Amino acid sequence: MLNKLKGGLETVIAIVIVAGLVVALLIAVVIPMSQQGDELIGATTDSLTQQQTTIGPQ
Repeated sequence: MLNKLKGGLETVIAIVIVAGLVVALLIAVVIPMSQQGDELIGATTDSLTQQQTTIGPQ
């Protein structure tokens, strides 16, 4: 049978480890996606600017 955790040092350590893993996962995923989004926005803006100068009235 499984014993219930009664709190204490083991529970605190387990919570800290799980919270650390969640934060590490968020940092590993969110920061690169944010940087890629910024690069995409920059590339799109540059492309639109080039098209505006090409297609725009003379």
